[in-house]
Formats: sequence, structure tokens, C-alpha cells
Amino acid sequence: MEERQFRLNEYIYSSLISGLFKEGKSEDAMNLWKEMIKKGCKPNSVVYSALIDGLCRVGKPDEAEEVLFEMMNKGCIPNAFTYSSLMKGFFDSGKSDKAIQIWKEMAKNNCICNACNFLLIVETLGCKPYGGCEWYQTDILESSKQ
Repeated sequence: MEERQFRLNEYIYSSLISGLFKEGKSEDAMNLWKEMIKKGCKPNSVVYSALIDGLCRVGKPDEAEEVLFEMMNKGCIPNAFTYSSLMKGFFDSGKSDKAIQIWKEMAKNNCICNACNFLLIVETLGCKPYGGCEWYQTDILESSKQ
């Protein structure tokens, strides 16, 4: 694209990174991320979220969490999608407690959860509306009120 004088910005990079991960080309996605940084394109929350989601899709939620910390240290604010991707990554890797910890961090950071966040937790934990995982329900609902 650059040969034709197209300037790649953070939104184009985020789409490309996301697409590469979805096509199973995680190494290419990571190389593109490194290229973006090397070329001086400053990542925003959209690019960070695409990278976090992609890493979780390929079973690397711990690496994705490191990206979340980097994101926050650089002043980018994660949104509900960012947190949902990370929670799903931890749930899928069998680390439910870590996913719940991310949920609590989301509430602590004043990120407004949405129906997708609640649904992810309810479906993943196999909660029934009136029983099945009461201790998680109480804990989760209380943390989301903070």
C-alpha cells in the first residue's frame, strides 16, 4: 500500500492486525505490530484492543494482559470490548479466576460494562438466573456497582 502513496494510520493497522489474527496468521500480525511501532505510528485504544483480541484468539491471554498493561501505561483507556476479549481469552484457557479478576479490574477502572460482558460471564460460568454460581454472582454484581 505504501508503494501507491497510501499512508497507513492506526485504524488501517488495527484492521489489518485483526484480520491477520482471524486468518490464523498471528506471526504476520505481530510483525505488522512491530512495523507499525518502528515506523512511528502511535497505537491508540483501537489498535491495542485488536492486538489483545488477536492474542486471546490464539490462546495467549497472558501476553495479551501484558499488552493491556502497556496500553494503560501509555495513557490509552481500555473499553468494554478490550476487557471482554481478555476475559474470554482467560476463560477459554481455563483460567476463570483470572477472568473474574479482569472483570473486577474493569469495574475498578470505571469502565462501564455492557450486556456482552455480563453475558460472557454468565454463559462461561454456566450460571442459571437463580442459582448455580451464587458466589460468583454476588461477587461480580457487587464489583460492577463500584
